[in-house]
Amino acid sequence: FLVILGIPFTWFLWVRIFRGAVRRRILWAAISVPIIWAAAIWGDNVHEYGAVYWLYVNVAKIELTELPTTDHERIQPLNAIYSLAHEAMGENDKPQTPDFVRIGEAYRWSLGIEPGYYVPRFLSGVRQVISVSGTAPAPDFARERPVDVNFPTGENLLFGRNSFTATIRGFGVWRYLNYEPADVVYVTNDAGEWVQVISLIRWRGILFPRPEFGGVQVIRQANETVLGDLRMLILGIGEWIPPDKIAEHPYLAGQNILSYQVSRYVADSFRFKGGFFGPLPLWHQADIRIPHLEEDANPQPFTVYFDIPGRAGGLYHYFGLEPLDEDKQGLSMSLFIPADGSGPVYYYDHSGRGEVLFGVSAASPKVREARKNYDWSANRPVEHRPVIKRIDGEIHFFWLTTVVTLKTQGEGDKHFIAGAIPELALIDASHNVLMWVDSSHPETWIA
Repeated sequence: FLVILGIPFTWFLWVRIFRGAVRRRILWAAISVPIIWAAAIWGDNVHEYGAVYWLYVNVAKIELTELPTTDHERIQPLNAIYSLAHEAMGENDKPQTPDFVRIGEAYRWSLGIEPGYYVPRFLSGVRQVISVSGTAPAPDFARERPVDVNFPTGENLLFGRNSFTATIRGFGVWRYLNYEPADVVYVTNDAGEWVQVISLIRWRGILFPRPEFGGVQVIRQANETVLGDLRMLILGIGEWIPPDKIAEHPYLAGQNILSYQVSRYVADSFRFKGGFFGPLPLWHQADIRIPHLEEDANPQPFTVYFDIPGRAGGLYHYFGLEPLDEDKQGLSMSLFIPADGSGPVYYYDHSGRGEVLFGVSAASPKVREARKNYDWSANRPVEHRPVIKRIDGEIHFFWLTTVVTLKTQGEGDKHFIAGAIPELALIDASHNVLMWVDSSHPETWIA
C-alpha cells in the first residue's frame, strides 16, 4: 500500500518542489509537510479502516430471523481446564492451552503435553495428549489418562521442531507469500488416530489485504529417524488441506479449526453495518465493539455448539457484540462464525429488531449482586457463554456463568479452579432473572 501510493506521490512532490518558479516550490513544500505529517500519524489507522471495510463488503453473511439453539454445553471454563491440567503434570511436562473440539461424536477438551525445559524442547516432540469431557461438571484427569502419541513438532518447541516453523517450510513460494500458521489443535481423524491440526490464515488482497481461512496443515504421528528429521528441517512437514477440501474429511467438518484471529477480524468488520462512514470518529452510526472482559482470561470468541436451521449442527465461534460506548452494555448483535471455516457468517441483529437484552459485559455484576456474602477478591464469575433454548415454544437467551476461585495472583490471574462441582448461574438476558443451576444435571435446567 505504501509503496504503490508513496512512490508516485514522492515523484510528484519532487517535480513540484525542485522544478518551476520559486514561489511554486515554496507553496508545494508547505503543502507537503502537513500531508506527510498526517500520513505518519493516521496512515495506519486509515489503511486499517479501509481493510476492515473491504472485508465486511466481501464476507458472505446471512441474517437469521430466529436465534439458533445451543447443545453440548460445556460446564468448566477454558482456563479452569488449563489449571487442572497443570495440576496433573509431571516435573518435566507443560500443558498447552486447551481447545473445545469434537472427538468422534463427543465434545471434549484436548491439549498437547510438551517438554517444560529448554533442552528437551529442542530435542523431543509431543509424546502425550490429554482429552477430557467438555460437558462433564468435573473432568477426571486421573481416570482419563493422557494418550501416548508421537508427534515430532509442537506449538512451543524450538527451531525446526516448532509446529509453525515446520509448517512454513512446507509452504512453497506462493503460500509462503500469502499464508501464515495460527493455532494448533489436537483431534482424531476418521481412522481414530490423533493428528495435529494447524489452522492457516490466508491474506487476500494487495492494497487492503484481509485475513481469511486458508485451510489447515495436518501433521500425523511418525517415528523419528535421522532422515525424517532432516527432511522436516529442510522441507517442512504436514499435508495441506485447502478450505474447499475440508468437507471431504468428516473429522474436520464441524470442527474447531478456524483461527481465532480471523474470527475476531470478521467480528470487528461488523462495525460497518451502518455503512462506510458508520465507525468514523464523532459519528459512530450503529457502531459496535467486541466486549473486553478484564476479569476473564478467555476473550471472545467462545466456542459453542449451535443448531442453525438448514445446516448441520456443529461448533461455532460466538461473539456477543455491544455498543461502542462501554457505558452501554446491551447486546447489539450475536455473531455465529462456523468454526470449521466453511459457509457464510450468520448474525442476529438484536438492536435492529428492537430486542432489549443485556450483553456479556453486564453478566458479572449481576452474579456478584446475587452472592453478596462471597469474597469477590478471591473469587470471580467468568466466561459468560450463551445458552439458547426453546422453552414452551419460545426462544430464551441465557448467559451461563461459572464462579471460580483464583489460584495465583498476577499474570492476568490465568490460573483458577471451578471446583469438583462448580457453581453455575443461568441469567435470562431479557428478564434479568438469575437462577443457580445444578452443574451435575444439565437436563434439569429447562425445568
